[in-house]
Amino acid sequence: MKRILKIYYILFTCLIGSSIVIITYLYNSYDEKLLLGLIGIIATFYFGLSKTQMENDRFFKELFRDFNLRYTALNECLYNITNSDKTIEDLSFREKDKIYDYFNLCAEEYYWYKKNRISPTVWKSWKNGMDFWYSKPIIREMWEEEITNNNSRLSYYMESNEDFFKD
Repeated sequence: MKRILKIYYILFTCLIGSSIVIITYLYNSYDEKLLLGLIGIIATFYFGLSKTQMENDRFFKELFRDFNLRYTALNECLYNITNSDKTIEDLSFREKDKIYDYFNLCAEEYYWYKKNRISPTVWKSWKNGMDFWYSKPIIREMWEEEITNNNSRLSYYMESNEDFFKD
C-alpha cells in the first residue's frame, strides 16, 4: 500500500510541477526557452524520484535475500538444538556460535526495520519467527544471559530499553 502511495506522490508532484510550468509559460508570453527549462526540471525531478525508489527497492531485495539465506543456513541447527535435551552448559562451541549468529541476524533485521528499510509486513513475519525461537527455553536463556549488561545491548544495535524479542 505504501508503494502505491509513493507512486501517487511522485505523479501528484509531477502534475503540480506541470501545472506550474504551463501557468508560468502562459504568464511569460510563451517563452519557449522557459518552457523547455521547466520541462527539463520536472523530468529530472521525476526520474530522480523514480531512481531513488528503484534503488530503495533493490536495497530491500538484497537485504531480504541475504537475511533469508542466512536464516536458512541456521534453521536446521536451531531446530536440532531446541529439540534436544541439552542445557546451555551441554552445548558445543559450534552450537553456541550458531545461536549467537542467529542473535546477530535478528539484530540486523531489527536495525534495518528501525531504519525503515524493511517493511512492517516483512518485519511482522520475521518477528513471528523470532518469537517462535524465543519461546524455546534454551534460546531464551542464552538471550537473557547475553543481554545482562548494556554493552551487550549496544552490540546488537539496541538502546538500554529495547529488546527485539520483546518488542
